[in-house]
Amino acid sequence: MPDIDSLEFLNYPLLNNAVQNWLFALAVSVLVFLLIHIIIRLGVSRLSRLAKQTSTIWDDAITDALSRTRSLFVLIVALFLGTLYLEFSDRTREVIISVASIAVFIQSGLWLNNIGQY
Repeated sequence: MPDIDSLEFLNYPLLNNAVQNWLFALAVSVLVFLLIHIIIRLGVSRLSRLAKQTSTIWDDAITDALSRTRSLFVLIVALFLGTLYLEFSDRTREVIISVASIAVFIQSGLWLNNIGQY
C-alpha cells in the first residue's frame, strides 16, 4: 500500500492549481469526450433507423450532419468543461471561453452547411 507521504505530490501547485485538480479536470474531460461520442453514435444510429422509415429529408439531413461532428470540436468542448474545475486568471479564462465559442460557431456552421445541402 502506498505511503501517504508519497501522495504529497498531488498537492504540488502547477500553474496555480494542485496536481490533483489537474488530474480531476483531465478525468472530467476524458469522461465528457467519451460520453459525447457515445451520445452522438447512439443518436445517429437511432435517427438513421427512423430516417429509413420516413419520406422526409429533414431526418436524413440531421442524421448526416450529426455523423459529421468533428472530433476536434468534441475535444475542445470536453477540455472546456474540464477547465471549469481549475482556477485561471481572468485573461486566461477569456481565452479558453473564446476558443470554445469559436469551436461551437465553426461546428454549427458545418452542421448548417451540411443540412443546407439537402
